[in-house]
Amino acid sequence: LYGDFMKLTTNTILKFFVFIIFLLLIFFSKEGQIGAQKGLIIAATILVPSLFPFTVCSLFALKINFFSFLKPIEYIIMKIFGQNYSMFCVFLLSMIGGYPVGAKLINELYDENKISKAAAQYMLCFCVNAGPAFIISAVGIGILNSKVIGIAILTSHILSSVLISLFCAKPLKSAYKKINNTQEIDINFSNIFVRCISEGANSVIKISAFVTFFSSLYAVLSALPLKFLNYVLDTLEVTNTISKCNNLYLIVFWLGFSGISIWCQVFSLIDGCGINYKLFIFSRILHGILSTMFFNAYIHIFNIKIQTISNSVNIIFKDNYAPMHLAVAIFVLVIFLLISFESKRTNILYNDLM
Repeated sequence: LYGDFMKLTTNTILKFFVFIIFLLLIFFSKEGQIGAQKGLIIAATILVPSLFPFTVCSLFALKINFFSFLKPIEYIIMKIFGQNYSMFCVFLLSMIGGYPVGAKLINELYDENKISKAAAQYMLCFCVNAGPAFIISAVGIGILNSKVIGIAILTSHILSSVLISLFCAKPLKSAYKKINNTQEIDINFSNIFVRCISEGANSVIKISAFVTFFSSLYAVLSALPLKFLNYVLDTLEVTNTISKCNNLYLIVFWLGFSGISIWCQVFSLIDGCGINYKLFIFSRILHGILSTMFFNAYIHIFNIKIQTISNSVNIIFKDNYAPMHLAVAIFVLVIFLLISFESKRTNILYNDLM
């Protein structure tokens, strides 16, 4: 009875929030449209050029055993990190690929029966990381006007991910023992490449949809004359949050926390293994705290100083959009949507080969 009551209450609350969002989008339609335009520009000019190629290359590297040179030390990796060869490869790729890449690769391992459901959930604690391109170029150089600070932030986030992975080593070892290892099957390189292209396009379309929606929601909520909403907005979308933040340590924390938009992107890429929401949210908060601590230690040890923080600089999007910019953005996303339609057909072919 209690469970049914809680379920009914949760559904009622969700319906109420959806109704409120409907009203906001109606009364602040102009702000919502501008926010959606920003999302489309971000998707077409940032996500597609950077995330899509790396997602494809990451999937391809994982399937052709690019890191095969690590196999001789797999026993050592298992002892330290509780990860086998495939899991450790995903961990490495997640630290240089950007937030959603790790989730996509974890889902690949789970679909191929290389890791258990529990192992996938623990890996999500340390395989959701901001990539070097975003931290150094966008944050360090673009917002903080300092490449050195960008490198310091990136180093802090890598150390945080490594430490969290060590925390998860013991449960990962237990989860790994329950896996029935399957024999590797050689697939033609051309089939693998086509499948990686299709799945990469499908992933980028999903991520672009979330970015567009949350950009629109961010703009609508920003239009409301309610100061307490600023705290809510900070948790929504990391790019908008750090671009207006004037506290360096908070920037480091928010990059580790990543934001609800990134969380939804991760959830959309984890299809079968499910999400341990409490564990995942706790890991994001812990990642932000540890990154801030490592960053503080880093700048004191190396005596790094920063002279200015430019919060007026936003290298990702502009406030005014020419029709041609939006047309190109939409055209690019439509092309990737058409490519993603091939993923189902390619997956059927791949499963037949398996």
